[in-house]
Amino acid sequence: MKKILSIIIFILTFALILSGCNKDNNKSKVTDNSKELFAISNSSNGFKNIKQSKWGFIDKTGKIIVNPIYDSVHNSSEGLAVVLIKNKYGYVDYNGELVIKNKFQLATDFKNGLARVYVDFKGGIINKNGDYILKPTYNSIGNFSDGLASISKNSKYGFINTNGKIVIKPTLIAVQDFGDGMSLVTLQNHQYTFIDKKGDNIFKQNFDKAFSFQENLADVNINNKWGFINTKGDLVIKPQFKFINGPFSSGFVIVQNGTLPNPQYEYINKKGNHIFQPNLKYANPFSNGLALASIDGINYEYINAKEMSPIDKIYKTFKIDKIKVIINSSKFKVSLDTTNVKIYETVKFNLIGVKQTAKMNSAKVLTVEKYDNTLNGNYDTGNDNISIKNYKTANNQIKSYIFIEPGDEEKIYEYDFTLKIAP
Repeated sequence: MKKILSIIIFILTFALILSGCNKDNNKSKVTDNSKELFAISNSSNGFKNIKQSKWGFIDKTGKIIVNPIYDSVHNSSEGLAVVLIKNKYGYVDYNGELVIKNKFQLATDFKNGLARVYVDFKGGIINKNGDYILKPTYNSIGNFSDGLASISKNSKYGFINTNGKIVIKPTLIAVQDFGDGMSLVTLQNHQYTFIDKKGDNIFKQNFDKAFSFQENLADVNINNKWGFINTKGDLVIKPQFKFINGPFSSGFVIVQNGTLPNPQYEYINKKGNHIFQPNLKYANPFSNGLALASIDGINYEYINAKEMSPIDKIYKTFKIDKIKVIINSSKFKVSLDTTNVKIYETVKFNLIGVKQTAKMNSAKVLTVEKYDNTLNGNYDTGNDNISIKNYKTANNQIKSYIFIEPGDEEKIYEYDFTLKIAP
């Protein structure tokens, strides 16, 4: 009897050791992220072309790790790769071993240890052991972002956390992924708002339409006019535009004021100021610092933000070396003699401040008037007064620039100010 009991104990102990080894081996296969796989087909170099495509894996050096035997595959993510076998998806490890059985209608790559899978047109979430943290019960499941993922049921949306727990009930018409602790959602009354992770309205305000934040600004629509709010909910650009062409890019966005069939576009910066000639016939968003635009809809040219500014246009026109320019120097300051400027009147400006008369008397002075896209420049020397003659007005305003280049210096001092034209 003792002998039989000893044999039973030995068998049980050995079984437990094997079980422990298997668990460790399975764990290492699933959690080893040091190696990744890349998809390769049997029609690629090194394989013979055949009628039916099969897929396998190579490593980052090009070495074949798993021969092409699968109907379809994904590049691995977090050590596991999606494979399609007999119209069902599963997951293989670096050695091509099927560690999560092919039983899914659809399967996505692992991210942060979780993957979305579908069975019988219902979505769920599994961990890297293939265990469900959320059984397939929802019509759709979104990506996890900021620790939450959207779910839908009966055409209504809500959010779950990484444990599969519902944190915002599915009562919303539409949602977007969380970012910076907020999500843009559509309410049952078809208005838009931004909610926090508890589902509360962050800004205590709803909008007729809205888009997510880009470059810390979001475009919102109130009473059929578009404007922008910041991340505090403040209206930094009041709703005034009929249409906005997407998010900010390189600090600028395209807005539309005209209506079909003759729409008119312009670029504005984050302060709401237009930075190029308004009423463009064609405008594309900035990409890599350039944007394609057209004034007449026939002739097109690439523009960049720097060249579009009025001052840079003056630099180019009058061939002023930017490197030499000192803006708003304390050496000279400009003040108006009078604000009652009339059309065709010559206006004098006094140059005051710390200066040496000898340098000023031998200085080369350029004054430039800018109205619309018209530039008018005049050179003068040796005076403490600068004369500017107004040839016409534009929106009752002329922008004027003064450049002073003292004779014995290699620097140029720049000033600009706005002339308010009297009625």
